Amino acid sequence: MLLGYTALGVGAAIGLVWLTTRVPKFRYVIPIVAIVLVLVEAWPKPWPIEKLLPVPNFYKQIRADTDVYGVFDLPLAAAPSRGFIDHSSFYQIYQMTHQKGIASGYLSRTFSVHPVFSCWIPAREPKQVDVLVNNSATDCFNTAEYDLARAGYRYVVLHKRFGLRQSAKKAHKQANNMIEYAYAKEFISRVFGERAPIVNDALTEVYAIRPIANYTEMPLSLQLGENWYWREYGFRWAHSTATLRISSPTRQPAVLEIKPNLMYDPKSKNGMSDQGILRVESNDQTLVIPIQSRELVKIPLNLEPGFQEVKLTLEAGNFRPADYGSNDTRILSFSTRWVHLKTLK
Repeated sequence: MLLGYTALGVGAAIGLVWLTTRVPKFRYVIPIVAIVLVLVEAWPKPWPIEKLLPVPNFYKQIRADTDVYGVFDLPLAAAPSRGFIDHSSFYQIYQMTHQKGIASGYLSRTFSVHPVFSCWIPAREPKQVDVLVNNSATDCFNTAEYDLARAGYRYVVLHKRFGLRQSAKKAHKQANNMIEYAYAKEFISRVFGERAPIVNDALTEVYAIRPIANYTEMPLSLQLGENWYWREYGFRWAHSTATLRISSPTRQPAVLEIKPNLMYDPKSKNGMSDQGILRVESNDQTLVIPIQSRELVKIPLNLEPGFQEVKLTLEAGNFRPADYGSNDTRILSFSTRWVHLKTLK
């Protein structure tokens, strides 16, 4: 940036010399005009570019709350074709008022899969057919309130303006907005059921997240944690170390079943092979297990009440398919066809 600005300044000086030489009678006027233009552009006063959205009264109220917690904003995006990262810039503006944590933000470099709420953003996989508990596919909406509470969130805020604001001149934008707004309403309906919002005004509906008072109220659940990608072609890639998040209402024995697919092999011509070594860490237990593509791996677990994490690390590490001639620039380690948590009765 500094080199660029220096080159720009040198170029501008050369241009001024050329102009004053070409039109000598204005040799004093031209630099003055240039200086005035620079001052107009750089004067420390904001230009009227965009009017900020009105701030909900609820955010003004919780600003006085000194507790540390998060606010989960909905809808997640303005349209299915636009990512949640862009849309989250609006919620960052609101954050300047309420000064609480939020789920995402507009950054120059960010994650491709949300590290905490991968079911909802951005993959939108509330029903994960390759993540099973006792032979049933995981439905992330069933445990959403517990997940939010565990992550330190206290409120879910539905912004009505983002679902209904587009003008009638652009009907397709209105339709796209309504798709996102419908997803947000489904989230509210599935997570909070018949519970009424604690705030319902022209701008927002606010729902209170119940704190976890007793783990026995939680359903047994298995969710993808960090470093997993979206499902494709019947399998799902991860890069080491990938995590699985388990919530258990009680202390109980269980078995984690994994059906591996392909994995990184530095000796392979394309970087992938059918076998490898997987390190599994859970609570105080560490196992080193040879794995083979499409052969079932069974990992015994001793679940504790509450939330726990299982770490999966491929001994060979990670690779980029692009380094082997592919167009895929992701960092990959191993892939699975499914993971299955089974309790022992």
